[in-house]
Amino acid sequence: MSRSHLLKTFTTIAKFGVSIGIIAFLVHSANRDNVLDELRTRPKDWFQLALAAVFTLLAVLMSFVRWHSLIRAIDVPIRLPQTLRLGFLGFFCNYISLGSVGGDLFKAVFLARQYQGQRTKAVASVVVDRLIGLYGLFLVAAIAVLAMGTWQSEVREVKIVSTAALVCALTASAGMTVLFFTGFTVGKGAEAVEHLPLVGPILGQIDHAVRRYREQRRVIVLATVMSMATHTLMTCGFYFASGGFKLARPSFAEHFVVVPLTSLAGAIPLPMAGLGAMEYAFDRLSHYVSASVDVPLNTGIVAALAIRAIMIGIAMIGVFYYFASRREVQAAMHEAELEADATSTEPQEPCEAN
Repeated sequence: MSRSHLLKTFTTIAKFGVSIGIIAFLVHSANRDNVLDELRTRPKDWFQLALAAVFTLLAVLMSFVRWHSLIRAIDVPIRLPQTLRLGFLGFFCNYISLGSVGGDLFKAVFLARQYQGQRTKAVASVVVDRLIGLYGLFLVAAIAVLAMGTWQSEVREVKIVSTAALVCALTASAGMTVLFFTGFTVGKGAEAVEHLPLVGPILGQIDHAVRRYREQRRVIVLATVMSMATHTLMTCGFYFASGGFKLARPSFAEHFVVVPLTSLAGAIPLPMAGLGAMEYAFDRLSHYVSASVDVPLNTGIVAALAIRAIMIGIAMIGVFYYFASRREVQAAMHEAELEADATSTEPQEPCEAN
């Protein structure tokens, strides 16, 4: 086994160790506080749990439709059923796959294989979809912070995360305006960006991706609205998951502060889309942000794990698509693995990397 493969294996094991450690800590804390014992004896509201599953599924589907609109905008002739298929396979890679292939890389490679000569467009659609998804998250969090006034909270932790959400939203808005609505990064501007220390190569890749969308501003605005709708649906999912177990929970409005910030924690590069980090963030934020009712520590873990279970169930839909075209999917996964190895050991090319 090569040195790079050993390092990759060690990194994967270490990430799982961190995730399992966080989950074990949270479960132990909940058990110590008798949260789990109380949960076993308390009746469940199955209707609210069903609503949690429905809203979570709708959020996932909305994200696929958003990506579809971005693909079509750059003249890749994909149909919606094909996009849904790729979306579920990518979701499967994010939540189930133990290898180095993430959902974004897999989708870009598979799309490029399906439409020969469209590799650059495939990569651009995935990169821009990720950017807009993150931007929508910042906007939802910032709107909730302003509406609730949590940036003026007397609780130090709430004030910090609320202020951070506003700063991120303002910074992201400025960045999106520069990227999509100006020519700042064309010509000498682009060269200057790409030669910035540390972040230059990454910003260069993003700039090359978004150039294809500068004439599609209406699509960008629509995709941003769909991104905000996605995070709104996800927030509803968390709210009903807490209600399904009849736990103390933040108000519906407060969830619009808690859940987007929780989703940011889920972006930490841990297995299964931030396993452990997401659960920890939701539990702590639910406790600190809630002003309408006292939410004890270690109760939010239950709702977060319920959402995690729903997400895994949704990811399993990808299994059916996998077995329906196993050879094709395996070939794409192999190519994606080779590309992941290459991009981790070689300089990344602006338009060809993930």
